[in-house]
This record gives sequence, structure tokens and C-alpha cells, in this order.
Amino acid sequence: MNSSSRASKQVFGLLFSFAKNSPNITLVTGICECVSAIGPLLGGGHSLLQSQYGFALDNLISVRLVLADGTIVDVSRTRNADLFWALRGAGHNFGVVTSFKVKLYDAPPQYQLYSLLFQQDKLEPLFNLINEIDSPTRARDPKLFINGVLTRIPSGAAVFNYTIIYPGTKAQLEAHAKPFLDIGPSFTKYVPDLNYGNIYVAFGQGKSSGPCMKNTNQGLMGVALPKWDIEGMKKAYTIYQNLTADPRFPYSFILLENYGIVNVKTVDPDSVSLPREERERPILASPVITYRVANDQTKNDASDYSSRIKDALYMAVDASNGKVKRHAYVNYASGLESVPEIYGYEQWKIDKLKKLKKKWDPNNRFRFYNPLV
Repeated sequence: MNSSSRASKQVFGLLFSFAKNSPNITLVTGICECVSAIGPLLGGGHSLLQSQYGFALDNLISVRLVLADGTIVDVSRTRNADLFWALRGAGHNFGVVTSFKVKLYDAPPQYQLYSLLFQQDKLEPLFNLINEIDSPTRARDPKLFINGVLTRIPSGAAVFNYTIIYPGTKAQLEAHAKPFLDIGPSFTKYVPDLNYGNIYVAFGQGKSSGPCMKNTNQGLMGVALPKWDIEGMKKAYTIYQNLTADPRFPYSFILLENYGIVNVKTVDPDSVSLPREERERPILASPVITYRVANDQTKNDASDYSSRIKDALYMAVDASNGKVKRHAYVNYASGLESVPEIYGYEQWKIDKLKKLKKKWDPNNRFRFYNPLV
């Protein structure tokens, strides 16, 4: 782990401890205990709070940044404003963040949580329901958080594990959960009265969870979607069954994330470098291929499984005759995507980012992670 990664993880630890030990205060961070705070923010920063407060980058106030030549610069709306624009969406390309300031919010006194398992036969009604909830014609409650994962349970069955979270009372949660319960989950678990700092562990995103697994390899391909394609999801399910039946990949999973974008869409997309597509698509679907032995054959097979699942999930996008283009969230991108697929199809943004890259990192030192150039 390099020094910047250690620093960002330490910062996240401080922020998470702050949130956990200060139940009346919250901030927009990722949904996994093991990720850093500033790393996801520089590429967007999806969060269970985003539908209320925007992406993590929308809550950034200022940054202290070390440039490739060792120069330290302060960056905000009023200081090096061009760099501040670039950092919020393409920040990995410009420097190392050593400190930053973000907005804080009052936290609700308690959250209520449902964890639900759905078998394969519930696939169609389940994803039709989620499409309906996130339909442009619906006004989704910005406090509602829905998050899913396709995983294998100990019995060997591949199931959709969905978590529904709402700040408030059980009755308020049940009003949102009822349509899911009416579908007929095979397992239901209710977890009452959580504070913000305890939510992560409660819905399987703690430090000991699958996404935070240590001493293993994980290949990730992110897919940003305007809606779920039912036939594509059925095809992805079949590929996933074959994947996890392979003894090399039994602990792999597919993230099925519908965070909500109510107040994400209220932010002017031109005010930051984050691509417009990120604010318009409510879904992140991402195969995560996990394996321990990293020989060439295993890596190639893992990539092939990921690509086939990705193609299946993109069926609705690919059927749009070019009206909707493929888009990958930069923090979930594999590195095989084109620059426009990651950083957006608005040419003026790409041109501006490359111009700023020449200004702030002329020798292209920061090119390791999904580089602009």
C-alpha cells in the first residue's frame, strides 16, 4: 500500500469513528467500511445519503493537494478553482490529497433495516418493482436506501439479497418495504433502531464482509444503467451461476446498487468534472470476481466472466441504437474502457480536463488509475 492509500484509509478511519461515536452527526461517505473517504470522493462518491445530500464530491469544501513536483496547493471554489473543478470527478489524475474539508449534517436518531432474500423465480417482479421506484415519473423518497447483491448462500443457491433502509420508525420503513414483501422473499430479517455508525455492518458492508475480504484478488467491472433490463438480468444470473459453480470463484458476487439520485440531479453537472451520465443513471451494477490463485489462466477466465456479465447487464443500453451509450463509474471501472466511457461523452469536458492535466501534471506522473492521458 502506498503512502497516499494509507493516509486516505487513516482519514476514513477517523471519519468513521467520528460518525460512529457522534450519533447526532453524519457525513457523505461510501457504503463500505474498508474503503477510504477521499478516494471514492475524487471519482464521485456514491453513498446511502446521496439522494438527500448529493455525491460525496458535492459536499467537498476544500483540499490540500501535493502535486507531482512536490508543490503543496490549497484548492477550493476560491483558490485554484480550475483544479477544484477537475478534482471532483477526475481527481485521481492530479495529485495526492493530504487533508480536506467536507460538509457535516445532523443525523437521524435511528434507522430501520430490512434484509430480504429472493430466489431466481422472483427476478422479474423484483426488478420491475425497482425500475418502477426509480422511474422518472415517480418521486422517490430521498431518505429511502435500496441496495442489493447477487450472491450464493451456504446451501448453494444464487439469491438476490436486498437491503432496505429508512431513517425513522418501523412503520415508515414498512410502508416502503411492503411492495418487496408482497413479492414473497424466501427470507426476511428486520433490524431495528440502528444509528448511522452501525448501518454498515448491519447490511453486510463491514470490515469482515465479502467486499472487504483480505488476501484475495478481486476483479471489478462497473456498469451504470438507466434501468434494469429483465432479459439482461436473466442472462447475467445464468452466467453468475456458472461462475460461482467454478471452484476458483465461489465467493464472487454482483453488486446491484440503486442509491437514489433525487438531490444528485439538482446539482449543475457542469459545475464539476464528473460526467453527466453519473447524475442521470440510478443504477450501478458490478460483477466482482474473487479468487485466490492469480495465475494467467485464472485471471483471463475471471476477465471473461466479468465481460460477459457486463455485456448482459448492458443489453438495454446496447439496444438503444446509440441513443444511450455505455458508461462506467470511474471508481468501479476496470481500466479497459475508453476515456469517454469513463469521463463522459461531452467533448468540452474531456478537452478541459486534458488541458488542466497539462497545467497541473505536465509530465503525467499520476497515470496509474484510469488515466485521462
